[in-house]
Amino acid sequence: MASFSLRWTTKARISLNSILEFYLIQNGNAIYSVALAGEIEKGVKILCKHPLSGKSICLQDIHELVFERNSVFYRIVNQEIHILLVWDNRKNPELLKQLLEK
Repeated sequence: MASFSLRWTTKARISLNSILEFYLIQNGNAIYSVALAGEIEKGVKILCKHPLSGKSICLQDIHELVFERNSVFYRIVNQEIHILLVWDNRKNPELLKQLLEK
C-alpha cells in the first residue's frame, strides 16, 4: 500500500495550538502539552499508512481519529490526508459542526 502525505490546514494548526496553549496555561508547565502534541503527531503519522483508521462521520467524507479527550478530523484527497481540525471533545458539538461545514 502506498504511503499518503499529510497536509495540515491553517484551521487545524490553529485549533491544535489553541488546545496546547490552554493546557500550558492551566497546568503552569508544558509537560502535558508536549505529551499531547506527541500523541496527536504519532496518531496522524499512522494515517499516512492507514488512512481509513479513523471512523467515517456523516459529513462531507470526513473521518475522525479519536484520542482520549480530543479528535482529529481529516479528509482523504487522492494520496493526501488533509487535517481539517483538532477538537476538544468536551466542547459544544454544535460548534464543531459549524466549523467542519465551513
